[in-house]
Amino acid sequence: MSGIFITKVNEVYLKIFCEDHISQELYEFFTFMAPDHEWSPMFKSRHWDGKIRLFNKKTKQLYVGLFRYLIKFAVERKYQLEFESGIDLLNNFSIEEAKEYITKLDVWSNGKPLEPRDYQVTGLAKAIRYKRMLMLSPTASGKSFMIYSICRYLLENNCKRGLIIVPTISLV
Repeated sequence: MSGIFITKVNEVYLKIFCEDHISQELYEFFTFMAPDHEWSPMFKSRHWDGKIRLFNKKTKQLYVGLFRYLIKFAVERKYQLEFESGIDLLNNFSIEEAKEYITKLDVWSNGKPLEPRDYQVTGLAKAIRYKRMLMLSPTASGKSFMIYSICRYLLENNCKRGLIIVPTISLV
């Protein structure tokens, strides 16, 4: 059985130590065709093949946000994963814990208790579990409630920093 050893370079990248054939597999696994690549001037002039590569074979670096996909890759191919001591990329925060936490918040709207939707509970659980996440959600889906519950959880658990990006100042 082959192995993969993972270290954290910084808050953006993981460094992966593995054999060359595993490195090639990672390179192919984390490669996809860019949407509408055929309209790109770089593609038309044959300076680019239209592929986006998320794993760098030279530096052996992968984005931290892709950690769960790296685990999936290793499990599917039966590769042994090892981590640098002190590396902390996942929390054990379940959906049941998220439901319990949201209920404890006791949020009210228009004089009635706010009942969280399933995807809001799942969003909270995943945000806490993976520590870094991009969530896309349609209009009127309760994004503000999800943001509120995530921020409250992080503040109550001694999180020192956070970043929320919104498209307009009125949403702040």
